[in-house]
Amino acid sequence: MATLLKGKGAELDKIVCSPANRALTTAKFFANAFELPEAEILHEERIYEAYPEEIQGVIESFNDDWNQVALFGHNPGFTSLANQYTTEYIQNMPTCCIVQISGIIDSWKKFSSDNATLRAIYFPKQYFD
Repeated sequence: MATLLKGKGAELDKIVCSPANRALTTAKFFANAFELPEAEILHEERIYEAYPEEIQGVIESFNDDWNQVALFGHNPGFTSLANQYTTEYIQNMPTCCIVQISGIIDSWKKFSSDNATLRAIYFPKQYFD
């Protein structure tokens, strides 16, 4: 999935990840695919078992020097958050599902469903058996 995302033209400045082992392992695969040193993986305790509002708070705390950030965490919070950025209902984001959300903002503090939208969603089963 990391190679797929990179092939779609994505670039990453930072990876923000739950401290959970599976999320961290996946984040390391993405760091490798995007040629980011593991030092660019920020472990964020607030993502673990977070509600959408807590995840949104993490996003709003991002450094404004970061343009594209990959966020790795858990359901049901991530699926609920993704649903705030789309008019199409997402029932469940399975393991390694990718949701791209983009917006034009000058500060992450302003990132919200009012100025950002779901750009793409990639389900692993669409690309791999």
